[in-house]
Order: sequence, then C-alpha cells, then structure tokens
Amino acid sequence: MVIKEQNVINKHRNYRLSRLICALTVVIVSAIFMACGKKMGKIDLENVEVVIAQSEIALDQAYLTNAKLHSPQLVKSAEQQIDSAKKAKDEKDGLTALQKAYYALVDAQVATQEAMAISREKELNNLLDERSRELKKIKAEIRKSVVELKQTRSKMESISQQKDESIEKLEQTIQEKTDEIRQSKSQIIQAQKNQSKLQGRYNEIQVEYDQAKNKIKKYQKEVRQYQNQLDKAKSEVELARRISEKAKNKAIVQGEKYSKQIEYLNQGRTVLEDHDLLLDQKIREARAFVENRQVTSPIRRTGATSLSQNQIANAQRTLELWNQDWWNKRVEAHLGYYSPQIQVEQTIIQTNGEKYSSLNHQQMKSVIRQMAHNTWTQQASIEKPKIVAEGDNLIANYRLHKPSGYGQTQPILYDIWEREVWIEEQNEQWYIQKEIWRIYKDVPKY
Repeated sequence: MVIKEQNVINKHRNYRLSRLICALTVVIVSAIFMACGKKMGKIDLENVEVVIAQSEIALDQAYLTNAKLHSPQLVKSAEQQIDSAKKAKDEKDGLTALQKAYYALVDAQVATQEAMAISREKELNNLLDERSRELKKIKAEIRKSVVELKQTRSKMESISQQKDESIEKLEQTIQEKTDEIRQSKSQIIQAQKNQSKLQGRYNEIQVEYDQAKNKIKKYQKEVRQYQNQLDKAKSEVELARRISEKAKNKAIVQGEKYSKQIEYLNQGRTVLEDHDLLLDQKIREARAFVENRQVTSPIRRTGATSLSQNQIANAQRTLELWNQDWWNKRVEAHLGYYSPQIQVEQTIIQTNGEKYSSLNHQQMKSVIRQMAHNTWTQQASIEKPKIVAEGDNLIANYRLHKPSGYGQTQPILYDIWEREVWIEEQNEQWYIQKEIWRIYKDVPKY
C-alpha cells in the first residue's frame, strides 16, 4: 500500500512537471516560429504537421501500453488536443495549432508513463503476493519438519536400546566364532599338508604336459614342411606342363613363320638390287633433310641461363608429365600444359620441297588431336629427349616415328616428327610457350 501511494504522488508530480515544461516549450517555440515563419501567420505549416504527427505517434504508444484503461483522462485530453490542433491548422491559426499539438504530445507521453508505472506496480504486487504464498508454504514445511524431528528422536532412542541388545548378542557370537576358528586352524594345517603333496604331483604332470606339447609342435612343423614340399612339387609339375605346351605351340608357329620367310626371300631375291638402289637414294635424301634442318634453325643458343637447379628440376617434372600424357593417350591433359599465347612453327619436309606454317593455339590443338590418332613410337635408349637450359626457358627435343603407310616392303620408309619444346615459368607454373615442329615424310629411319 505504501508503494502504491508513493507511485500515485510521483505520477501527479511528474504530470504537473511535464505540463509546465510543455507550456514553456510552446512559448519558446512559438516565439521562434513567429520570428522566422512565413505561413499560417508566422508559423510554418510543415512544423505544425510534424508536431501533430509526433503527438499522434505518442498517442499510439499510449494505446499500446493500455493507457486508455489506466489513464483515461489524459488519453481523452490528448485526443481532444490533437483534434483542436488539426482544427486550428485548418483555420490557419498556427500558434494555437502548435500549442494544442504540444499539449497533446505531453498528455500522451504522461499517459504512457503512468500506464507503464501502473503495470509495473501490478507486477510488483503480484510478485509480493507470490512471495507471501511461498513464505506461508515454507513455514508449514518447517512446522512439519519439527514434528518429523521429534518422531526421529524417539526412533533414535528406540534404536539405541536395540543397539545395546545387539552388542551383547554380537559379543556372544564372537566368542562362539573364536572357538570355531581354533578348531578350523588344525584343519587348515592338515589341508596345507595335503595341498603340498598335490602341488608336487601337479608339477610332475605339468612337466610331462610341456614335453608332450613340444613334441606336438615339432610334428606339426614337419607336417607343414612336407605339405609345402608337396605344393611346390605340384606347382613345378604344372609349370613344366604349361612350358611344354607353350614350347610345342611356339615350335609350330615358328615353323610356319620360317616357311613363309623362306618363301618371301625366294620371291624378293629378284628385286633386292632395285631396293638397294632405292635405299641408297632415300639415305642421301635423309642426310640432305638433316643438313637442311640444321641450316634452317634460326635460333642461336648461348648456353647461359638464369634458372636455378630447383626451377630446372620443376620444369623437367612438368615435361615428364606432359610426355606421359601423350603416350597414355590423354590428349586433353597433354594440351593443358600449353600457354594460350603459344606459337608453333611447323615445317613439313618432303622430296618435292618444304612447307612452312605458323600455328596459333587453336590450330595447334587441332593438329595434335589429329596426330594422336596415329601410332607413333619412340626408342627410349636411342631417342631419349635432349633437355638444355637457355635463358628463362628449358628446351627439350623429342623424336617420334611411324611407318609412312604406303604399304611398301623394303626399304621401309617412315614419317619422323621432331618436336622442340620451349617451357617457361609463369606465376609459379610451367607452361609451354613455344614449339618447333619438323615433320619428315617418307624417309628412312636415321
């Protein structure tokens, strides 16, 4: 009750203070507007509308806090002041409209504060009521605990009496058990003697068991050895049978092959001299092509390089992966090592002359896809790629060959594809920046 009376006093005090502040504010603002305004007398219409809008917002907030129930007079006053302000605005009475709007704003705000205070007061009163109920409940539990404590004390006294009686019975029982223990000791001594004899016999049996176990392991080992020898003999017999069968088949095939070769040699003996002449001619042409290839190479090598050993090793690993993708028919992976700015210089050398062309990235990819359909070979022992460092590049030379495909017998002519690859590092990645192709058509393999 004291809290509620104090809240009421504070509410009226705050209301009077707010009304006074509002009146002073209205006078000051009115004076300012009268000095600088241009509409509705000397008060700006926009300022009046702003204050009215603020009053309406404050009134909406009062509705939300249920001020219409807790402070109906202030809410009604605010509503009337807003209506009066709108009416004065319509009548072009700017000062009155502004005053009414500010009064409405203050009434709405005070109504909101009072509603919030009353709601808070109700919450506190409810909390106090709840605490009072809890306190009564605790007091009842305390009274119940006191009664239970008295009952417990009477039970403890009864238990104490029973304990004394139990102690007497326990002492009697202990005496009886002591006599039984004395009798049992003699029996235990006799049992220990019997146990000693049994332990000796057990040890003898254990030794015999271990010896038998070792003999069994030895026999099992010998059995496994015999089984392994038997399996090995079976596998050797089977292998000998397969080798014999394979040798028999091979002898038959070899005999047929030798028969065909003898027949072929008899037929080719008549044209051997013409083939020898053709072979000499092709060898001379091949040598001329090689000399021509060496002359037409426009790039001079200095042998100087700025690459470190680590960079050279990384470049060589990249070239190995690029080469492996080619031989493993992973053409798209092979093409992934080329820079988009790649320029390929291609020279096709034939008996009737040379044809030079420059290929861009797309043209190069198309030609490599076509080349991948052919069956190229490379002798690893003879045609191992030569790799040298030059400036910022690593240069590798590869030579691939395949039968030319004209179906001739002897001499066999080949297409030889020499690839000179220039690889350079860009953004810590190695890409092929340049490649020089020399393609020899229908030449002996040199």
